[in-house]
Amino acid sequence: MTLTRRELLLGLPLAALGLAGMAACGATEMAGSASEMPAGGTTGGTTTAAAQVSDTALTPQLTGATPITNGDPGAQAWAGARQGPALLTGQAAVLPTPPIPDSAAPRLASADNFRDLAGGRTGYAAAGGATIATGVFYRSNELTLSPEDSATLSGLGITRIYDLRLPSQIAKHPDVVPGGATYVNVSLFGKGIDLEGNDSTATGSQQILEEMNVALVEETASQQAMAQLLTDMAAAPGPVLFHCTQGKDRTGWTAALLLSIAGVSSGDIMTDYLLTNSYTAADIQHETDKVASEDGAAAAAAAIPMLGAEADFIKAALQRMEQYGGVETYLTSVLGLDDSVIDAVRGKLTAS
Repeated sequence: MTLTRRELLLGLPLAALGLAGMAACGATEMAGSASEMPAGGTTGGTTTAAAQVSDTALTPQLTGATPITNGDPGAQAWAGARQGPALLTGQAAVLPTPPIPDSAAPRLASADNFRDLAGGRTGYAAAGGATIATGVFYRSNELTLSPEDSATLSGLGITRIYDLRLPSQIAKHPDVVPGGATYVNVSLFGKGIDLEGNDSTATGSQQILEEMNVALVEETASQQAMAQLLTDMAAAPGPVLFHCTQGKDRTGWTAALLLSIAGVSSGDIMTDYLLTNSYTAADIQHETDKVASEDGAAAAAAAIPMLGAEADFIKAALQRMEQYGGVETYLTSVLGLDDSVIDAVRGKLTAS
């Protein structure tokens, strides 16, 4: 694979991992406070702050499944995530694809990983008999929207667009900000995250993604950015949307943390994370076929972890949060959030 291909697959400015064994993810990018842009425009580069996918339904009986608790001993979640039909013949890595839920959220052709954080129409079950409210928090990949999809988002009443990407990524693919929304850039990578690994193999790519998800939990710059994001979300006047490049890693960790705040089970958190594979199956297939035709099956196998979501990736992040003492301790002692902010976010998540 070429460097351009690696950057495309992961959505990060990577060093040539197969040669140097080190990725400096945005190491020259500056951390910063959120920068806002009024609604109705397209963001530019001046932001300075910051092969077949399985259709089998994900079940707790997956081979090699390992429960994780995340404070929820009765929930079933899964590790490994490498069971089922191979994307390419003779290739080890596979991507589980939970069934796409029946949701009131529209499907967007130009942002295929756009969806409601609540999951289906009834919302994920939360603590205390509550459910996650629909139409309040949306997640997505980058918003390179068509005029039709931009109009659709405008109709949802979204008031904030939180772009979790690095400024360099935004400059290459700026968001189309729907009318009525204010654009806010909060880079969850801050100054950048150093990742060691070799992306010429599937195992090496998986290691990179696991390390990146842990870094989102434990790196100081990422913690500061997350605290800023949650504080702003708590004060936002209406529905909000958060996204990164592919809508799976930075967005996936943000979604997992939000759902954890509401007391959603580990099983539902895991399913929500893995739904990226279901929503973006056509794109994963297209990119996998392209890499296979250009660089061969081995290169395509190494690319798949960069393209999709594997349970081990978010499991690594959730387990790291547990090592801090669980979600409440992480929010208060690590992120430094006041109870009022946490209560406000939780209230929005479970509001009827």
